[in-house]
Amino acid sequence: MFEGETPSGISDLDDDENVAERTIADKLFFTYVPVDVDGSTVAVFEMYQRYAVIQGDVSALLRTIAVAFGIGLVVLYVLLLPIASRASSALRRQNARLNELLAREQETVAELRDLDQKKSDFVAAASHELRTPLTAVLGYLQTMRLPEVSNDTRARDEFIKASEDQTRRLFRLITNLLSASHLEAGSRPTVLERIDLVQLFESVTPALPNGRERVRVDVPAGTAVVADRWRLEQVLTNVLDNALKYSPAGSPVEVDATIGADAASIHVRDLGIGVHPDQHEAIFERFHQVDQSSTRRHGGLGLGLHLARELSREAGGDISIESTPGAGSVFTITFPIAAPALDPAGVGPSNAGATS
Repeated sequence: MFEGETPSGISDLDDDENVAERTIADKLFFTYVPVDVDGSTVAVFEMYQRYAVIQGDVSALLRTIAVAFGIGLVVLYVLLLPIASRASSALRRQNARLNELLAREQETVAELRDLDQKKSDFVAAASHELRTPLTAVLGYLQTMRLPEVSNDTRARDEFIKASEDQTRRLFRLITNLLSASHLEAGSRPTVLERIDLVQLFESVTPALPNGRERVRVDVPAGTAVVADRWRLEQVLTNVLDNALKYSPAGSPVEVDATIGADAASIHVRDLGIGVHPDQHEAIFERFHQVDQSSTRRHGGLGLGLHLARELSREAGGDISIESTPGAGSVFTITFPIAAPALDPAGVGPSNAGATS
């Protein structure tokens, strides 16, 4: 029946045969031990043990295991905490670094996209701006070949003057392109010399469209500085050209100067369209145009004010703007002077320039 096995288990004493055992305990752990003789089971010993005793031993063992397991977890936690803390700190640093790199990458992509757009705008503007004066000059020259024009001295002189104006415009565009190229290649050596500001303005304004008629210089005769002539000429040319271009036709552009002991300031005021405050820095960026549309009213390559600021800073100075939309602008060019300016008689420093 038992086939050599020793059955055991827990009895709740519900069987009829367990009536006598119910007086011992509520539960008993039973074991049936078969007695084999010659390979056959001839008898079975029935053994009972109080289950409460076994349960107590099991519970004590479980408590011991639970305590040991808890202590093991605590020890493991204590051992792993520094490692986990260092790993967590390293991960946080790596995550912060990755976020920083991602932000820089996004900024770089945005800058590259902006630069690519500006490059496209510049190519389109340069093609238009360089072609326009050439087309105008070619048209004037072809017109002057007509007999009715070539024999008219007044008309011929007008066409010659218009051609000269367009040629000067083309010359300024090419000069700005070359100056921008020089800025990319490296700084040009500084050459200091004594500069008479009145004479400087007299040499700069005729090359600008209607510059002789519209630019009003309020600088006393003999006001002089010691500075880099080429840079100062380029800065003034671009700032005055910008003021004339963005001002109503025929409106004046006023210029005055303030001469200090070691620095000078030139103020250029116009009655133009003005610049919104959030554009005060942007207008000095390379290739920046207030109006980028193909039908924009004002020409240029977006290099003039950029070159003016860069050349001013190369010389140790700067350029700033004060402006209100619709109320005109005031550009202030500051630059260091190597020695005090001398008045016409050479008596001492001249600071008689008008103040703003």
